[in-house]
Amino acid sequence: MSGAKPFLKGISATVSRDAIWGFSYTLTRKYLYSAMGVNSILTLERNNWERMGCDFFAGGVAAVLSSPFNYARNIQYASCPSEKAPSIYSILKGVWHETKGRGFLGGALLLETRMRIGWGFLRTSLGTSFGHYAFRSTQAFFDQKE
Repeated sequence: MSGAKPFLKGISATVSRDAIWGFSYTLTRKYLYSAMGVNSILTLERNNWERMGCDFFAGGVAAVLSSPFNYARNIQYASCPSEKAPSIYSILKGVWHETKGRGFLGGALLLETRMRIGWGFLRTSLGTSFGHYAFRSTQAFFDQKE
């Protein structure tokens, strides 16, 4: 396998992961902002900690929901370059079958370990909450200059 082919191995899992992440992050964030009465465009009167909390939680939800596709992507990229990568379905089906015989807690622990949910949740949640805070602060700074 040469050229761009190795980089395209996990493209469907990558696109699926990113689409699910963006969709779930946006919906969760919008719902939380609405429930808390925070205007998602720019409401400087609201407490920034409330908004960061909403962004943090939305990032975590998105990380958890997109993690199966991130796992599939990692498996696809780790597959032998000369062989066809396993499908997303076959990868996730394999993990599902592994969890079935372990009971609820054992299965949940296996999923958490395989999907890297703990680390992914924290990294994504912190990144999105601080990223949005920096964006809002920069936007407010330039809006005041006008």
